[in-house]
Amino acid sequence: MSAVDLDDWRAQRTQFTDIGGWWFADGGSGIDLTGSGDPQRLSAAFISPGFFPALGVRPLVGRLPREDEMVRGGDDRVIVLAHGFWQRRFGSDSGVIDSTLTLSGQSYRVVGVMRPAMQFPSELAEKVCGTI
Repeated sequence: MSAVDLDDWRAQRTQFTDIGGWWFADGGSGIDLTGSGDPQRLSAAFISPGFFPALGVRPLVGRLPREDEMVRGGDDRVIVLAHGFWQRRFGSDSGVIDSTLTLSGQSYRVVGVMRPAMQFPSELAEKVCGTI
């Protein structure tokens, strides 16, 4: 479904607490991490508002993106790191929160790190997530 349809469903929901979406395509939703150590191609899941609330999950460190940070077409350059990626790339350093990463030439602010049990809908998309 399109992101616009998802927005409409969210706006009209009456029976659900929240509705969220995600987009991931193996080999098609990657993002390049540069500017910090060796450049790295990452798999990424892009999420819509409502994704984390619909799952009822909380971050281990930091916070989840706020609704106003996830406006399509807005300055939505915040990311949440998957736990495994955080461990491998940042040595579990909580100081990464509020730091800036360069992803595909754009600056993104790290707002949170998910708990180890949080699995994205595709296990291939376990490195970072941004917003759509």
